[in-house]
Amino acid sequence: MVVTLITDSEQDLRIILKDTDLPNTLYTNRILTINGKRTILIQVPLCNINAKLIIYNEKTKNIPKYSDGTFRLVDKPFMIPLEKRYDLIDYNETGLASFLKFAQKFCINAGWMRTGNYRSDDGRYFIEFLPDIISSEPPYLPLNTSSRIAKDNGVIQVSQVQFEPMTVPMRLVILCHEFAHYFVNKNIEDETEADLNGLNIYLGLGYPRIDAKNAFIDAFMGADYHMNMERMQVIQDFIDHYDNNQILIKP
Repeated sequence: MVVTLITDSEQDLRIILKDTDLPNTLYTNRILTINGKRTILIQVPLCNINAKLIIYNEKTKNIPKYSDGTFRLVDKPFMIPLEKRYDLIDYNETGLASFLKFAQKFCINAGWMRTGNYRSDDGRYFIEFLPDIISSEPPYLPLNTSSRIAKDNGVIQVSQVQFEPMTVPMRLVILCHEFAHYFVNKNIEDETEADLNGLNIYLGLGYPRIDAKNAFIDAFMGADYHMNMERMQVIQDFIDHYDNNQILIKP
């Protein structure tokens, strides 16, 4: 989706694309600082048939249409083809194709469906959708994590309370990270390897870069600062190199 906005001064605008049928289902939710005229692209590889674009100023919040003179739309938003890349990943490989079908369906519905156990159509992949992820050691408190994967069987646990406010793309990049740990990584314990292997899957499908960054930033909050700053820099560099066609995948 191509959206052009104009402001007379620097303004922080909230951009939301939300599903009008499915509760707690956002396809983007971001803040952009705009000073003058700016055209933005909202990448939407996965979307229900009915969605609403909402734009408002963070200062004035979501007030009635035409009541806010701090910004305006230039022309009507329109759609262009989504850019995807199939040169680095074989998306037709049966294992990955099955995971993506399962994961994307889960991500678009995770904002409203019940907790429980969910399995892919072919039985390869399994998600335990929990109210929250609880520590396996006393005092058995909720963990500050949205998901984790069992290193012995590849079962993914997902926290409902953490997933509900996320955008659909944020949910997917997290599941791609967990998938990569068990099914792609050479070292199952390596977090950075899982970051990059998961991103390689996610980016090729045309999903938005900002949501990937936001998902990792949220995941790193409250954890080891220096280690996660380094991971975040690696992630940023990978995305930049990916978009500049500077990524080479070695077998």
